[in-house]
Amino acid sequence: MANAAIDSHFKRKQRWMASHVQDAKFPTKESLEGHSLYQKTERLPVEHNNSQENTDLNLTFHRVDCHPLMIRYAVTLSKAWPETQRPLILEYLSQVSLTDQEVENNTKIALYLATQDGMPVGVGMLFESLEDQDWVSGIYDITAENSDISNAMLHFLIRRAEAKSVVCSPM
Repeated sequence: MANAAIDSHFKRKQRWMASHVQDAKFPTKESLEGHSLYQKTERLPVEHNNSQENTDLNLTFHRVDCHPLMIRYAVTLSKAWPETQRPLILEYLSQVSLTDQEVENNTKIALYLATQDGMPVGVGMLFESLEDQDWVSGIYDITAENSDISNAMLHFLIRRAEAKSVVCSPM
């Protein structure tokens, strides 16, 4: 896959994540600071190389499609930051909406939450975009309690990806 397509895909994802505070009428200072912290951790995705899948974790995967799941997604994702930064990250992530924000043409976004015994244990984002007439599926923001759950989330999202080209943000 061409680097230009990956760059374009990544910038589209960054614009969407930024739009939740930049397009808000009255963004809070804390949500803007949280977005700045989020941006500092973003890394350009790379093409996915096969990795081993662990299937005996008894995980249930939920597509985030309502406010209660979005809250669980945000709280779980915020655990990727030091505890002192979590309030700012949560303030930012509380602005993310899958329904209130307009999505660019030829873009599909899905957030997923993994639970184990009913408790949230991992999250991930599948961001797909049409770049130069080819779909690119990007996997971002995988955060989990351990590497086995991270790996399970990665493989779950790969199975959901519609594109032949899958890129992953380094975890």
